[in-house]
Amino acid sequence: MDAQLVQPRASLPRTVLRQVAKAATVFVGRLTRTEEAGVVSVGDLPPAPVVDGTFQILEVLKGRAPPDGKARFFNAECLPFLAGNEFLVFLDQDHFIRGPGDGTMPLLTRYEWSYTQRWLERFRDQSRKAQ
Repeated sequence: MDAQLVQPRASLPRTVLRQVAKAATVFVGRLTRTEEAGVVSVGDLPPAPVVDGTFQILEVLKGRAPPDGKARFFNAECLPFLAGNEFLVFLDQDHFIRGPGDGTMPLLTRYEWSYTQRWLERFRDQSRKAQ
């Protein structure tokens, strides 16, 4: 994106700011592989199936992305974790993907690209302000 074409952006909604604050890491990545990792219990939650996802890290907006690009998510998440798709990913300290209520979202198709780019630019602006 040409820097001179970027218009000033409104700040992110408060709910999104809270999601960013809660996450240890926020990055944009392309999911390249998924693999069943077994059953895991986290905190007070009952044991549930977990999937390891490998991401090609495209951009880090907060924290440090896993060096190997791997993150875990519960198989029951209501997100389409399909290889080849790009995501805005919110991770906990233990590299678990925070679910849709906590920020993680698929980046949209080329038909919705301008919407996606506006959101990413807001996250970039917020990331710069936080540094």
